[in-house]
Amino acid sequence: MTGATGPTGPMGPTGERGQDGLEGGTPVLLTNLQSQIIQFGDQDQVKEIGRLVVVAPGDGGLLIRAHYSGIVAKRDGSALCRVTVGVRRDQEVTQFLTQNVGVFGAPVGGRLEISIGTTLTGLMPVTAGQEVTLRMEVQRLDDECADGLGPTLVAQIFAQLDIGFHRYTLTTR
Repeated sequence: MTGATGPTGPMGPTGERGQDGLEGGTPVLLTNLQSQIIQFGDQDQVKEIGRLVVVAPGDGGLLIRAHYSGIVAKRDGSALCRVTVGVRRDQEVTQFLTQNVGVFGAPVGGRLEISIGTTLTGLMPVTAGQEVTLRMEVQRLDDECADGLGPTLVAQIFAQLDIGFHRYTLTTR
């Protein structure tokens, strides 16, 4: 058998005030699918697939996923044709995300067209109210892709951006 409960002791010190809560949702953006074509006559121009200006809702990071798909064709008489797809931040010289895709080491004889697809991902630190211009781009990488001028298709790329804003990143061990 237990005895009677004694009186309650004095109240302890009050802890620090917690941070104000924020909305429960994670801001996200999914762009429409856009496309760009590279032809022989385009030489090694950087061709913009699409452009988007994003304003950071707070301090944190933009999780950027760039989804690319399409076709790349090598010409008859060449063993390769690669293009560079990527995302450029603002007017920076190098792309924030980039990858080379296309035909590598194919038989020289005959034209060959292949399907390509990739998802590029990266985390971009931002501060509250910061505007970031994102440009989805494609460019011919190899001179062997083009043998002359004109409208012959080298590549057709479809791209879509998937962007999420996050205040914290996960800790790993």
